[in-house]
Amino acid sequence: MEKRGLVDLGFTEEKVPVGTHTCLFYWDEAKKNRMLLKFLAAGLRNQEKVVCLLDSLTRTEILNWFRAEKIDIGNGDPEAALLVAKNKEVYYPEGYFDPEEMIGRWRQYAEEAIADGFKQVRVTGEIHWLCAGIPGAERFFEYEKMINDCLKELPITVLCQFDTNQLPGTAILDLLKVHPLTIANGQIIYNPFYPVPEREQRRLFYFTRRKRERLEWSERVSPVLLVVTGILQTLPTVRRKVEFTEGLLKKGFGLNDYYLCVEDYTAQCGAWPDPLPERRETAYFPIGTADFDFGYLLLRPEGLEPRLRVLVANYLNLLALSLESAKQKELWQISTQEMAAAQELTELLKLQKLESLGILASGIGHDFNNLLAAILSNVQLAVLKWKKGLDGIKDLEAVEAATLKAAKLTKQLMSFAKGNAPVKQAARLGEVIKETAEFALRGSSVKCRYILPKDLWSVEIDNDQISQVIHNLLLNAVQAMASGGVIRIAAHNVVLTSQNKLWLRPGNYVRVEFEDQGRGISEDVLSKVFDPYFTTKKGGTGLGLSSSYYIIQNHNGYLGAQSREGDGSTFYFYLPATVEPPVAEIRQQGFISSGTGKLLLMDDELLILTSLREFLERCGYQVAIAKDGAEAVIFYEQAKKAGAPFDLVMLDLTVPGGIGGKEAVRMILAIDPEAKVIASSGYSDDPVMLDYRNFGFSGVVSKPFKMEALSALIKSLLKPKPKPKPLPVSD
Repeated sequence: MEKRGLVDLGFTEEKVPVGTHTCLFYWDEAKKNRMLLKFLAAGLRNQEKVVCLLDSLTRTEILNWFRAEKIDIGNGDPEAALLVAKNKEVYYPEGYFDPEEMIGRWRQYAEEAIADGFKQVRVTGEIHWLCAGIPGAERFFEYEKMINDCLKELPITVLCQFDTNQLPGTAILDLLKVHPLTIANGQIIYNPFYPVPEREQRRLFYFTRRKRERLEWSERVSPVLLVVTGILQTLPTVRRKVEFTEGLLKKGFGLNDYYLCVEDYTAQCGAWPDPLPERRETAYFPIGTADFDFGYLLLRPEGLEPRLRVLVANYLNLLALSLESAKQKELWQISTQEMAAAQELTELLKLQKLESLGILASGIGHDFNNLLAAILSNVQLAVLKWKKGLDGIKDLEAVEAATLKAAKLTKQLMSFAKGNAPVKQAARLGEVIKETAEFALRGSSVKCRYILPKDLWSVEIDNDQISQVIHNLLLNAVQAMASGGVIRIAAHNVVLTSQNKLWLRPGNYVRVEFEDQGRGISEDVLSKVFDPYFTTKKGGTGLGLSSSYYIIQNHNGYLGAQSREGDGSTFYFYLPATVEPPVAEIRQQGFISSGTGKLLLMDDELLILTSLREFLERCGYQVAIAKDGAEAVIFYEQAKKAGAPFDLVMLDLTVPGGIGGKEAVRMILAIDPEAKVIASSGYSDDPVMLDYRNFGFSGVVSKPFKMEALSALIKSLLKPKPKPKPLPVSD
């Protein structure tokens, strides 16, 4: 068969002789495929038979790409000229790789192509199967040498593709040595690592004092550095780059006595003592950049050619830059993964709350209906008694009690629905446990047995979030005890040392245990219970325990589980103790505080404004009302200009479609910096309610509130400050 001329590769302007054998190392498959498709299109334009051994692309995908990108394939007929096959179908059709059989197939392809009128054959193959344990793969390097001999007579141009994500770094030099051409940074170059045939037995770098050979050596250094730079860019991890370096030192530079240490990777050739000799006794090459110190290379100084020293130093500089790029990419990926994980866990919290609320919906609806029935019946009874001239005070007090109970239930529901930003304060964990358990077990056949000592240390927690954890653990226990039973909740103080196995900081902690009487959890399931989306419950989402784990972790604590099939389960958590005293709940006296002064009330709910106005007027105050923040600001400014300013203002924070209290207080303080303003809201977790002074308010009341609480707050704010005592006058 006739073999002559040059061929266009498609992705470079450089043309190569027919029969060339080229290797391409890549790590980005999409980028590689763009280059590959140009290579295939050039073959079709040149009236060649194009053979593709690919697992990443199909024949249809290639043809669709030609059409979509409007690739010029000249008069080539892809239906006849393009053959696409899977690797297994050609390289190892019987399950093993045979070099002699493979060479026979290439001869057959070439003969059939010429007989069909094609000029020559263009072949490309993905060799990712090399490390897949295919029998006979160990003869691949022998096969590549056979291909080089075969291509001297066959009109075949070959491009071999190697995915560096799947290749050990030490194998790359062996592959380079059997390919006359290689691709570096998108350009095809003659491979400096490929042995020149007539000098097959000589080292790649033969150092001599003869001028001609020194010039030859210098001319080969640049392509060497170009090739290794291109390969380093394709190696995805620090370890792969160092593995390649080890192969380069031994098989490329011909070094047989070195000690390489890069991060946690070490390799040596020759005998090196332990401990290593001092730097001054070796040829020491640091590997690092201004920002990173990766390691070093030690060589024996005896017989080390100056030019080889320069070459090694240049390569190690390139390696350090490539390692820095890989390290920065790894750090960026870790940071991105952590952000993604945090975002995912945030979503998990939201989804889990929805799941828990859905499970509780019927029980909560039952409780609210009971409370509404109590309120309605007592109101009707009080009205009936009033019409008959009887005393209905006790009935109205029952209405008040039922209303406050409903308000408490609403607050618990709102805490379940709020966001996951922790707002920590010192708290008594025993009280939180009991309150949450009462809420979580409503309507169930499960009871709690508490072991909560009075001397339990205080903890600094986000009350709502820890309530959610307790609720999740109790709900999990309830679901494990379908026939009912008793949940044992115990808490005690513990001191963890620095040798604790929980990876917690040493110090004082409170440990809380939830022990159920369920069927227990198998060992294989127990190891997954905190994994997001893992669940064994029909219809469950697997979010409750994973979100609880995240919350406890954010509180610098630990959440764990112990179980054995048939013996129930115990979930437990640790929370750091605090010396801060718990934030005490303000308990109001059972009487109304009267007073004097001029008040301005703003709320978008007329029923609230009307009742508040009448109540405060009966307490002795003058009261004006406004329907939104804008009207309140106008009234305040007018009163001040008239010389009859308001003594205190009460603003509702949220006004749909209008100016709320948060904006109005800024406007009022701009008019009068000494203004006294109270915030009121049904959103107890609003930032203003948590830190009202920073928003300019003098106090807050959470809806629904008792009139006693409001009157006491107003009286305390209007109470005149005591005048400072005069300083004594000296004689």
